[in-house]
Amino acid sequence: MRVAWFTPFSQASAIGKYSNIATKYLSKYAHVELFVVKADKMHETTLKKNYYDRNSNLTERLSEFDLIIYNFGDNLLYHLDIYEQAKKHRGIAILHDLIMHNFFRGYYLVDHNNVSEYIDSLNELYGEKVAQRGLSYFNNTNGEDKPFWETDEILKYTYLEKIYEIAEGIVTHSEYLLKRVQQDYNGPSTLAYFPFEADVFNGNDYPEEFKRNKINLLTVGNVNPNKRVDKIIKILGKNSMLREKINYVMVGSLSNVGYVEKVKAMIQEYNLEESVQLLGYRDDSSLFSYLTHADITANLRYPAMEGASWSLVEQMNFGRPILVTDTGFYKEMADNCVCKIKVEDEENDLVKWLDKLVKDESLRLEIGESAKLFALEKFEPTKYCNKITNFGSEVLFNRPLNALINRLSYEMKVMDVKKRMAIVDELSSEMEKLFYK
Repeated sequence: MRVAWFTPFSQASAIGKYSNIATKYLSKYAHVELFVVKADKMHETTLKKNYYDRNSNLTERLSEFDLIIYNFGDNLLYHLDIYEQAKKHRGIAILHDLIMHNFFRGYYLVDHNNVSEYIDSLNELYGEKVAQRGLSYFNNTNGEDKPFWETDEILKYTYLEKIYEIAEGIVTHSEYLLKRVQQDYNGPSTLAYFPFEADVFNGNDYPEEFKRNKINLLTVGNVNPNKRVDKIIKILGKNSMLREKINYVMVGSLSNVGYVEKVKAMIQEYNLEESVQLLGYRDDSSLFSYLTHADITANLRYPAMEGASWSLVEQMNFGRPILVTDTGFYKEMADNCVCKIKVEDEENDLVKWLDKLVKDESLRLEIGESAKLFALEKFEPTKYCNKITNFGSEVLFNRPLNALINRLSYEMKVMDVKKRMAIVDELSSEMEKLFYK
């Protein structure tokens, strides 16, 4: 099997890290070539890299492959060229995020610089009322504090439909996202948990921001509202014991200026300048030092916009207890290897777990070791490769049938055929006779 693998490959991209490991192992079972946009500080690989951009004519080159696999995430910078090629050449979509709304909002508003296209897409996918709400925001007539795409409502307007249009199959990294996909996508789909490469991360230097006489709590990643760092700061500000015992460090981009300013104000309000630190972005070598020496890691997410969490898989390898929100991909982790925080009782659960972990070193070691063992079994690379190759074979076998379904779906859409019309049942019945009996 010959596989063309489209991915970001920058060292700054989590999907780039994932693809580097995934293709390394997948290349043992198939011929794999990378299709990447040139970037600074790319991952090293022994696989062939094919450079392209959104305007490249890849028709002849891609005809040499059995499968085209596209990695999709919600970052316009990393995935714009991938999307433009996927529109020309259908392939399997690996979904890394539940929410693709921000990608497509950027696609229409930034790349195309066209508000009307964005509003039209809202109308097509989610109806006139949603489109009118979007339009009223741009016309400054909405009367709302913030647009709906900056609230939890974004979970209803994922824009996954735009990926379904160009996918001949979909791979997710969680049961959570797979179930969501299968509600609306009629093509083949499967779950393949991340491939985990144990002990590839090292960090020897003890971070100068850590304190040896305290419990060092670490949050990694862009500092934004769904990381819930403000909830942790509030707890440290209100709980004198935890304030005394915990040194809280956040490592990640500070580009969400509004939220970062809110966090800084809370630090001042609670007089936490000596025990809470915002460090900004750090490269991998520095990051691994923080992860190696942290006592507890916080990987909270709400709403959970990712399809899975590469950062969680990485963190499990370090053998530390991890605080996670009991939702999405995180809910699928075994109860004994992460510390689950219920959304509806977030503050109480955080206090409970932090209190237990701060006081009990043996508990920290026990949970951390369980996490490492769980990751070794759950995210074993051979399982991942078997899933991908078997699914690829299924897609190849069913390609003629799926092509027919896609063509019929397109023609019915042009004819404005609705779900409840008799022709839909008649066509389904005829196809069942042809292909399933």
